[in-house]
Amino acid sequence: MSRYSRQNPARVNLINQPAGFASRTVAMLIDIVAISLSLTIFTYLTSVVLTFFGLDIVLQEMESASVTVQNIMRFFVILSVGIVLSFANITYFVFLWSLDGKTIGMGLLGLRVISVRTQDEDVRVLQALIRYAGLWICAAPFLLGFLWILAHDERKGWHDIMSKTQVVYDWEARPDEHFLQRLMRQTAPELPPTAGGK
Repeated sequence: MSRYSRQNPARVNLINQPAGFASRTVAMLIDIVAISLSLTIFTYLTSVVLTFFGLDIVLQEMESASVTVQNIMRFFVILSVGIVLSFANITYFVFLWSLDGKTIGMGLLGLRVISVRTQDEDVRVLQALIRYAGLWICAAPFLLGFLWILAHDERKGWHDIMSKTQVVYDWEARPDEHFLQRLMRQTAPELPPTAGGK
């Protein structure tokens, strides 16, 4: 007979158990969407402010400037965008990891990143910075560093190993008792139905 009882299905508590590849991937996708939306709103508000103060006219007049001036302006625009994007990404991940151990995506999926080298399990800022740098290293060789989670015994990617951190489940996960009861009726029909069962 299954280890699940029809009267009292076994409770499964996944708190502090290593998080799986699928849930971590979905959390990362949510984080990417959150950052993209934030940057889109920031870009829109910046254009509104420039228009309000009449600075958009200055930018339009620069388009009629010489090719050299236009190239210099393009360089500074690209450099500024790169700095803003880098700052936004680093701030988002490093600040949230070191603040509460979870980003928006991780919070929605019930995940948390913890330190495996400190007793209180809090991620330090330096660890968060190393972990963020590790994200890029993981992505460089055809996402191999992320796929490493599937093969590692403790479900760690390269960035986890580098920063001595681990992603764990933060919510208490329990099986659906009604689903388990239906499953038990199908696999062991000789058992009588529970009171109130359908």
